[in-house]
Amino acid sequence: MEKRLVTVEFTQDRFAIVRMRNGQNRLNLIFLDSLNQALNEVERNTDCKALITTGEGKFYSNGIDLDWIMSQDSETVVRFDKALENTMWRIMHFPLPTVAAINGHAFAGGAFLAMSHDYRVMRSDRGWISWNETHLKLRLGDMLLNLLRYAKLNVMLDLLVNSLTVMINYHM
Repeated sequence: MEKRLVTVEFTQDRFAIVRMRNGQNRLNLIFLDSLNQALNEVERNTDCKALITTGEGKFYSNGIDLDWIMSQDSETVVRFDKALENTMWRIMHFPLPTVAAINGHAFAGGAFLAMSHDYRVMRSDRGWISWNETHLKLRLGDMLLNLLRYAKLNVMLDLLVNSLTVMINYHM
């Protein structure tokens, strides 16, 4: 029996749990295809009321599969970039509320994948979330900048709609 890279479980309370089960969950075309197949399955289930994504073990996602991408021709790299952009856009506009249950490390592309959800939760003692691009002083493309703006807007909308109070410590 072939191991599925991404699985879907529907709970009794009508949540879909999409579990990434490929070790570090590095992003490549095969992994993105498996993730999108899982999203298709969730969309087909009309009883489902929310989508939760998570990983297993130490990683939510360790970003782009650099070993794989470095071995690809330029045409495949362009297809991958478009597939990653489309997957993040799809999650951002998913027809159900989305939650990234960040179980462990989320680096670079994996962190952006998590940010494409409506909500993100993570234990403070279980992994790091990091955008390596900033440490490498790489320029973020328009899609990634728009994703961060979208995530910021979602936080602001949540504050407004739910009348949440935020305590800000300001030190002079």
